[in-house]
Amino acid sequence: MTATETTKMMTDMFTQATDGFNKTMSTGIEFQQQVGKFWGDAFGGSFGQGFDDFRTQFEKMGKEAAPTARKNLEQFHHMFDEQSKQTLDSLRRTFEVGTNFDTNTMLDQTMKMWQNSFDTMRSNVDAMAKANVEMLDGMCSMTQKNCATNGQKTQQGKSSAK
Repeated sequence: MTATETTKMMTDMFTQATDGFNKTMSTGIEFQQQVGKFWGDAFGGSFGQGFDDFRTQFEKMGKEAAPTARKNLEQFHHMFDEQSKQTLDSLRRTFEVGTNFDTNTMLDQTMKMWQNSFDTMRSNVDAMAKANVEMLDGMCSMTQKNCATNGQKTQQGKSSAK
């Protein structure tokens, strides 16, 4: 295998890996957009006996959402730190490949670098997926609690109206 063929093979592998990563990130972004649309629709239409009720409910949800948002932010910060460390380590290993001119050693280092790059990419995607699931779980439990409270108020209002 010539140097040109090896370079082309490595370039193709890298292109395939980055395309897969881009598709995964696009799917994650699309998911987050759908979640945002869901919440926008929920706030826009389902609380409605008037602006005061909506404002009261929104303020209550805001107070309850603060701890969940803080937890999500702390998890994101931790995840970002871990991903940054892994990415810097991967970058360091990339530059180490060029320091050795022995063909077998360089090939071994290149293979390790690619394996590390794929492991880092997989770890990043897994961490983003886990963070999204945890965020969604927290928001769902908060919404369920608020809906249960609203249901009780609605039932009380109907009982007192009779």
